[in-house]
Amino acid sequence: MMPGIFSKKILSYFYWLILLTVFAVSSSWAAPVEVTVFPETARVWEETDSLLIREDKRSFVELTLPAPADPETLNFSINSDQPVSVEDINWERTEIHAIHQVAVLKEKLDGLLREKDSLEISIESTEKEAAFWENQAGFQATEPAAMEEISRTIASNLLKIYTHIQDVRQQLEKVNIDINDLERRIEQITGPERRVWTVRVFLEVPDDKEEINIAYNYILTNSGWKSYYRLEAQPGENHIRFTWHAEVWQSSGVDW
Repeated sequence: MMPGIFSKKILSYFYWLILLTVFAVSSSWAAPVEVTVFPETARVWEETDSLLIREDKRSFVELTLPAPADPETLNFSINSDQPVSVEDINWERTEIHAIHQVAVLKEKLDGLLREKDSLEISIESTEKEAAFWENQAGFQATEPAAMEEISRTIASNLLKIYTHIQDVRQQLEKVNIDINDLERRIEQITGPERRVWTVRVFLEVPDDKEEINIAYNYILTNSGWKSYYRLEAQPGENHIRFTWHAEVWQSSGVDW
């Protein structure tokens, strides 16, 4: 009886592992659309709408692969409603500052950092203005009417100031969120090595074509998984408990 229970439990654990794997592929990974993890590598599928770059009468798209990727394993397909053919493909190691996509993101990041500084200065100066009007609350006028007018003026100005400070703080909070998002995207592109593969796919395309949808996949090194098993016999209950865990790792700099 025990062998039968054991085999059913093994099949049950395999079944749930497959379901969890499919769910993770379809719902969890932000950058790749699909990943198959092998014991010491992984194959990653991605898809992007890439702008066409035109230089020296040639048209090409740039793909950025993480540092642990193997560009020689790159496969790709182009989805287009117009005739498109591939002329050539090359790749090279690229420093972070030389990556066109990162350069654009860093330009946006620099703009947000300047905006953050401006907002913080605005808050600081407005808080000083508020402190000035708060100090006027102790002013005593000789006439009750004048005192009432001063009180209304102080209250009105403080209300405007506090409202402005609150609005600026909300703007600053949004800017900080955008800064964190851009920093995360730059880190995803470059990975921990701060170097990537820049792949150029040269294409023959119509002159009015501005963007290409390209799907591609590649082998990623420095990734893999290990199995961990636990077999617990409970003869008093005529039962065997079997559990199977997997440790998955990758160091691409992309969150999946």
